[in-house]
Amino acid sequence: MDESNGQVVVELESGEERYVNRKDLITMNKSSLQRIVADLTLLDEMSVPLILHCLRKRFEAAKIYVTYTCPTNLYTPQMIRKYRNSLEEHREVPPHVFVVADQAYKGLTFESGPNQSIGKVEDSKTIDDISLDKKQTNKKLAEATKQCLSYLGAVAGSVAGVEKKVFDANPILEGFGNAKTLRNNNSSRFGKYVEIFMNDELQLMGGKTTNYLLEKVRVARQAEGERNYHIFYMLTKGCDRNLRQSLELGQPEQYYYCNSGNCTTVPGINDKGDFDDVREAFKTLEFNEKDVESIYRIVAGILHIGNVEFERVQSNYADDTSKVKNRSPLATAAKLWQVDAGELEKGVTHKALVMPGNKSVEKGLNPEFARDQRDSLCKFVYAKIFDWLVVQINKSMEPKKKVHKSIGILDIFGFEIFQRNSLEQLCINFCNEKLQQLFNFTVFKQEEKVYQSEAIGFDHVPFIDNEPILNMIEEKPKGMLPLLDEEGKTPGGSEEKFRAKLTDCHGSNQYFKDNGKDTMAFILSHYAGDVVYDVRGFIEKNKDELDRGLLMMLDKSKEHMIRVLFPKDVGDMSAGQRKATLSLQFRNQLGALMKTLQATQPHYIRCIKPNEDKEPLYFVPRSCFEQLTYSGVFEAVKIRKAGFPFRLKHGEFAERYKCILEEAGRSCGSGRTGCTDILKFLNMNRENIREGKTMMLYRAGEHKIIELKRSIIMEKRKMNETLEELISTDPNSLDEPELFFERLARAVRACRRYNITSPLAEKARKLLSQYVESRIDPETKRLLEEAISEKDINKLEAVCEIIEREQYETDKCMLALKMRDRIHAIIRESEKAIATLETNHMEACLFAAQELGYNNQYIEYFQYMFETLGKDTDKFVQEQLRQAVRTQDLKRQTRLNIKLKDIFFDKMGTQFGMHNCPVLKGADEWAKEKLFGRDKLKEGYLIWSTEPIHSQLTTIDKKFKKDAQDLFKKSKYT
Repeated sequence: MDESNGQVVVELESGEERYVNRKDLITMNKSSLQRIVADLTLLDEMSVPLILHCLRKRFEAAKIYVTYTCPTNLYTPQMIRKYRNSLEEHREVPPHVFVVADQAYKGLTFESGPNQSIGKVEDSKTIDDISLDKKQTNKKLAEATKQCLSYLGAVAGSVAGVEKKVFDANPILEGFGNAKTLRNNNSSRFGKYVEIFMNDELQLMGGKTTNYLLEKVRVARQAEGERNYHIFYMLTKGCDRNLRQSLELGQPEQYYYCNSGNCTTVPGINDKGDFDDVREAFKTLEFNEKDVESIYRIVAGILHIGNVEFERVQSNYADDTSKVKNRSPLATAAKLWQVDAGELEKGVTHKALVMPGNKSVEKGLNPEFARDQRDSLCKFVYAKIFDWLVVQINKSMEPKKKVHKSIGILDIFGFEIFQRNSLEQLCINFCNEKLQQLFNFTVFKQEEKVYQSEAIGFDHVPFIDNEPILNMIEEKPKGMLPLLDEEGKTPGGSEEKFRAKLTDCHGSNQYFKDNGKDTMAFILSHYAGDVVYDVRGFIEKNKDELDRGLLMMLDKSKEHMIRVLFPKDVGDMSAGQRKATLSLQFRNQLGALMKTLQATQPHYIRCIKPNEDKEPLYFVPRSCFEQLTYSGVFEAVKIRKAGFPFRLKHGEFAERYKCILEEAGRSCGSGRTGCTDILKFLNMNRENIREGKTMMLYRAGEHKIIELKRSIIMEKRKMNETLEELISTDPNSLDEPELFFERLARAVRACRRYNITSPLAEKARKLLSQYVESRIDPETKRLLEEAISEKDINKLEAVCEIIEREQYETDKCMLALKMRDRIHAIIRESEKAIATLETNHMEACLFAAQELGYNNQYIEYFQYMFETLGKDTDKFVQEQLRQAVRTQDLKRQTRLNIKLKDIFFDKMGTQFGMHNCPVLKGADEWAKEKLFGRDKLKEGYLIWSTEPIHSQLTTIDKKFKKDAQDLFKKSKYT
């Protein structure tokens, strides 16, 4: 360890040396290391080693959610219900993505508050959730997005089936936009921002998806071990015979675009089943059936075109050209797309060059360029399909009434570093820099600005500011992307010139470096590490244009969907009119996204990968340390522990919480005076509350207390009015009776939550129960009755699966769920008890089973042990000893051996008791031999005494009595 400038050089296990702040290398006592917490801000010390130690221990204990800053049962309907009920009752729950969703939903209840958003880094208010991806398969950020949606649907409910439409968009978007990569089997290869719109009852009423920068290059090329988009494998594996024949499709191994990564099958992915989900989603979202068939034809056409090969045509007088080597796949694609096969061949073997006067001439392409032309066609067509799908999904979820509030969920690409990084990676990493800047702004800059303006005193937490590198990338006129746009428009512009301009403009910037001998590459020092970018292909990719000849060919297609995707007037436009550059489109989209996010109250999720090999139960400290460092987690934890993340203006605070004093018959002032009245009445810890110049600032514990008190009071106040309205309403007279019963269900839950037991509450509960009963089909009712009466765990499992899927909440349904859980608990505990035959454990299992009226082979055996052998008898203990021997529990064997001996000696010792002597006089007989004190003598019979007794205790035959007396006298005087 070598100190240098306030830092120390630490040698890692790998041998690598790393600088670490000296103050972070503190000595931990044993109690700190043993105290593993769910919220990192509760750690004894805010040090890097202790935070990393806590994450590791929780990961090893299968607790992948590790702070409010994977096993498959984390996301079941049962788990949703558990968290919903617990959070509604303001009970403590373990960290979970559902908690993040719940906090966002509750944020909408503040009338003057902003819309909410859920992103992918921590938030100063909650540092909502860091999750360690335990399974390393599909439980990524995309999974977190789905689970947030699932929870919001369960808590908020929806209008006219909108909830199902919102959820069913996922199979389509994932099928066409996700792929298997080296790091993730279900990786989103596009960014999306999903907005969930709420009505004034805070129910889902619609949604909208904005998509960003689809990775088009994947259509034509995948890295070794990776796959193309899921839909290609779904279609080739999952289509039925008729569809397969019409598309002339084989298996995925037969297509270059499916097999260039040498990976067509992935463990855990059921392509056929997923295709069924996609087809069902198209129906739910009311897609036109003919449009869907057109989409399948276009996707199949892409696969066939991908198999087209080229051969060289040499010329002595001009550049080499090419021709199609195998016409069969080209002819099939032309048929599916309803274009002329000759024009399709010409389109992929020639390039249209635009001349002065907007005239074009054709130039033949050699095989290498022809392959690029073929791939370009397929990439553009696929990207158009994806954009069209998003538009159609949005149309199906468009709100029919005015939107009250919204929750946005951001699911966007993570930071990327490959061996060869091109323009796509620069845009993606630029996006992540932008998101990190938003994180810095909300967590550090904005937070400290509030504390300074409110004059409450706060120690500055240093952090890495990435604004300089953002300026270098996007600031006009010399930012990298504006320079790229300009170079693409300049006559004679080239990537060589663009690269030279980068050095001229940014060569002295600390974040920019040359890449050794490769003059076409450069290095950027991002917040997440150094990345080498190769500018080859930058200009062509940035144009984001399809060859004019190909556009004209597609314009003649008789396939309706192709004409929709490529309108006729596009081919007549000049290059400048057709489209903005890729980087400009992305910058505009990203700017709009940042404005949207800045107008919301953000909640963040950070997904930390425990290793790079997708291995379960494998935690690599160095990798996790780097991710936590680059993302600013350590600083975020510090600022949250020291800060006051909840705040309201004085007037808003007094107005929101004055009901607490009113309920107690106390008066409450307004503004600052009201705040003082409330705090004085609640007698809260003033260390966790600050009174600023214009607002009250307080911590999570205090927020929870006052929100709970207010919720109880407000719910009770409005419940009678709500219940009277609901009970007096005839749901059959309403246009949307489902909406009525959604409200009724929420009211019933509120009554249960706040222990409201009025006659109105009971009527509401019965009305809801009747409605739910009416929705249950007869077969399910029969199964429910049988399962409850027979207490058959298999039948209970079957019916509970239906109950949870359909969200039935009748008394019998709730009874079935509880019975299933109790029987599982009895079985689980019985299996543990049978292994040891520990007395208390068996008694507890017997009591639980008898109380429920349940029986199984274990319970029967326990009954035999207690009723036949008898508790703590030698046979009982011998049975326990045999089990201890079988389990090789030496300590228990010793204890049981001692217990057996105690039983033996207790049993044998009674045989030598005085009362067992056959010649002993009875107590009554002995007492009668003396005239006085008979009762006292009887009571003292066989009690040792120093005084002489009046008669012997034993009976002696008369003929021996004299001999005995003589013998006694002789012995006495001898």
